[in-house]
Parts: sequence; structure tokens; C-alpha cells
Amino acid sequence: AAWAALHTLLHSATKERSELMVSVARQESLIAEMHQQAEQADIDNEENVRRLQDKADQEQQEALHAARLRFDSELQQKLQEQRQEEAKARADAVAEVSEQAEHDKATALAEAREAG
Repeated sequence: AAWAALHTLLHSATKERSELMVSVARQESLIAEMHQQAEQADIDNEENVRRLQDKADQEQQEALHAARLRFDSELQQKLQEQRQEEAKARADAVAEVSEQAEHDKATALAEAREAG
């Protein structure tokens, strides 16, 4: 009877031990799966961050390019206006000199008539 009780006890302990080992294996498997999911989440997160950085960089480049185009356009417009103002100033100066020359010529003719 003692052997039967010992046998039953050993059988029960072996059964519990195998169930415990199955349970530990299951837990280890779950832990490994959770680690893998965490690593994948890190990878996904890094990819998202990289994608967002790339998008931000691209938007910044586009904004810089647009600003440069605007600046170039405004600069060209200002240069054009300046050239027009310079041309008008030259034309005004030429007209003023011509007007002065005409006046001087008329004065010289009038003086010559009076003298003659």
C-alpha cells in the first residue's frame, strides 16, 4: 500500500511537473511573442519617424524653393523698375539739356539780331 501511495504521489508530481513545464513554455512563448511585437513596434515607429522627417525635409525644401523663386521674381521686378527709372531720368536729363541748348540758341540769335 505504501508503494501504491508512493507511486500515485510520484505520478501526480510528474504530472504536475509536466503541466508546469507546459505552462512555463507557454509563458516563455508569449513573452517571446511580446518581445517580437515590441521590436516590430520600434521598427515601425522608427520608420514612421523617418517618414515624417523625410516629409518635413521635403516640405522645407519646397518652401525654400518657393521663397527663392519669389525672391528672384521680386528682385527681377525691382531691377526692371530701377532700369525704367534710370532710363526716364536719362531721358529727362537729355530733354533738359536739349531745352537748355534751344534756349541758349534762341538767346544767342536774339542777341545777334540786336547787335546786328
